Order: sequence, then C-alpha cells, then structure tokens
Amino acid sequence: MKSGSRKALLYVLPLVLVVSLVAVSGCGGGASKERVTVLGTGVGKASADEARVTVAVVTDAETVQQAVAPNNQKVQAVLAALKGLGLDDKSLKTETVEVYPEYSQPEFEGETEEIIGYSATNRIRVTTKKVDMAGQIIETALAAGANSVDTLEMVTTAKAAAQAAGLKEAINNARKKAEAAAAASGRKLGKVVSVLEETGYEPIGGAGAGDGEVPVTTGQNEFTVRVRVTFELK
Repeated sequence: MKSGSRKALLYVLPLVLVVSLVAVSGCGGGASKERVTVLGTGVGKASADEARVTVAVVTDAETVQQAVAPNNQKVQAVLAALKGLGLDDKSLKTETVEVYPEYSQPEFEGETEEIIGYSATNRIRVTTKKVDMAGQIIETALAAGANSVDTLEMVTTAKAAAQAAGLKEAINNARKKAEAAAAASGRKLGKVVSVLEETGYEPIGGAGAGDGEVPVTTGQNEFTVRVRVTFELK
C-alpha cells in the first residue's frame, strides 16, 4: 500500500511544479499575497551562418615511416585542393596528428599481442561562412585523398535575435497559462515577480546542396527558451 501511494505522489508532483498557487506573507505582518508560478516555452529560429567540417587522412603500413610519409603527401594534396576552392589559411586548421601501433589479436590462450603495423591520422578542420559549400568541401577533400569525414556542424553564430524572439514567445506563453490559472481561481493576474530562463538549441532541416555534391542540409537552428515566471494575483 505504501509503495502504491508513493507512485501516485510521483505522478502528481510535476503538475504541482508547472502551475502552483502560493500564499506569501506581506512585510510587517500585512495581508498575504497569492502568487502563481508557471512554465513557458518559446522557440526562435535562425539560419546557420557557419559550416565546420573535419576531414581526415588515415594511412596504415608496416612501419612508422611507411605510414607517415604517404599520409603527409595526401594531406598536402587535400590542403591544396581545398585552397583551390577559395579557402584561405584562416579557414584551414590541423586538428590532430596521431601515429599509433596496431596489434595482432591473439587466437589462443597464452599468446601475446604483437605490433603488426602502424596507423597515421591527420585531421583537418575547415571553417567557412559559405555554408552552401559544405558538400563541395567534403567532396573535394575525399577526391584529393581524405578517407574519413569526422564531423560536420552547421552553426548559428549570430543567435541573439533568435534567442530574444524565443524569450518573448516563452514569456507570452507563460502569461497565458498564468491568466488561465488565475481565472480558474477567481482572481486576476498582477505584476511579474520573477523570471528564470534557460536556453538551448538544436538544428532543424533546410535546403540541400546542389547536384553533383555530397548532399548537406544547411538548415536552421532552433533556440528553445524555457522560463519559469511568477506573477502576483489580485
């Protein structure tokens, strides 16, 4: 019986947090003031204005030198090809350079691992404001010798306007909920007492790349704003 009551309580608690009526004592023993606290959600949208692509050249060989030498050559070819797209040195950055041994997998108990070769990896990060070039950048890098696409990000760097729009929508949403709660209790809504905000964002789909390129959607980013607003009741 106790277990069942506890479960019921857990289901009720979220509703209490969403809309709560609170009586607050006034200063100096005056009349108490009732308040209502609600959660509001709003979304602001903004187009991606920066593309970030990380490609890599990975080579495997029996010795370190045999792995590194061709890797360096391919990386130089990839950089030259990317610069041929009009990307400058500021847009191209060596992300990581790694060389590590590869080991055999023992088949029988008692066998030890042995070095059977080496792997060299060089990652290049490309950053550009020309977001529509993302597919072309990937295609060009792969054609020039890269054999791995590690990451692709479509980022909104100018996000203040989108966040402001989301905040306005969230507060309006909270006000509507509070007005409904006040009306249900036979009261009217008073002034705002406090606003607490949290913001996050996620990409949403958009237009793709042109024919002949790796298909990449530039899309938009959604900035979701959540607020907890407390109003006085009249």
